[in-house]
Amino acid sequence: MNHALDACAMISYLRGEVGANVVDGLLNTREDECFAHRINLLEVYYDFIRKHDEPTARRALEDLEAAGIIERRTMSRNFTRRVGQLKARDEFLWRTASVSF
Repeated sequence: MNHALDACAMISYLRGEVGANVVDGLLNTREDECFAHRINLLEVYYDFIRKHDEPTARRALEDLEAAGIIERRTMSRNFTRRVGQLKARDEFLWRTASVSF
């Protein structure tokens, strides 16, 4: 199954915050592939620069890539719609999983 990760999910994963285990579970399941658009990765990079520094921000992106997150660069209409569908589905899963914390 494909999953679209937004910046908040990736930041939570990197910081070990609430919900990090959900992302970790997706990344460690063979059937799942996690995608992040370049714009969401930009948000992660920006957040880590603001809170830390540029070397830490670069490492954060390297860690996401090493974890198996696949960067998407396209912005076609079909891609945008599909990401919206995946995000809506995954937000439901995220809210459901968050209830158990």
